[in-house]
Amino acid sequence: MRKFLNENMLWMKSMIALNKKSCPVWHNVDLILTQMNGLSMGYNKTAENPMDPDSILWLNLMGDLEDLEAALDPSIHNINFEDWVKSGQFRGDGHCSALIKLLPGNTDLYVSHVTWNTYQSMLRIQKKYIFPFRRTGSSGPEDMNPGHTVAFSSYPGILFSGDDFHILSTGLVTLETTIGNSNPALWKNITATGE
Repeated sequence: MRKFLNENMLWMKSMIALNKKSCPVWHNVDLILTQMNGLSMGYNKTAENPMDPDSILWLNLMGDLEDLEAALDPSIHNINFEDWVKSGQFRGDGHCSALIKLLPGNTDLYVSHVTWNTYQSMLRIQKKYIFPFRRTGSSGPEDMNPGHTVAFSSYPGILFSGDDFHILSTGLVTLETTIGNSNPALWKNITATGE
């Protein structure tokens, strides 16, 4: 896993160096990695037990570790679906559920999100980010990211929601719920490099 993540980080940094001035995706990936580095530096400034930047990365991978573990275990890549379900690896842990309801006449849209977890996960934080970032590294101030303000529930040390529920300044709500990979043959498509 560590080798995979190191290779992925090197690839991301090379893509950022090549594309951040012209590509909104890589500009924003750079901003996220910069934010993660700032979180690490801020924590370590006063921490009795400093954390290296990789530890902050591991915290922020909480939603991906289960899938990465399965993807990097070649023993399950060729297992048939029925055997995979019986193995218990199919179910996953789950973390949340979502409900979406469109009102009659398309007059409004209701969304709801529920997260469940263990007792030690009760340390929650309501976060609001106001980041007047531009779309690309070479954009002018008039080309601000539309979703420059975002509010969400989260956890200490995590840059994103973790509950997968965000309210954006664009007027949009983003949410998701766990939809696992039920086809183990697809794990081979997860690589540390490539888009």
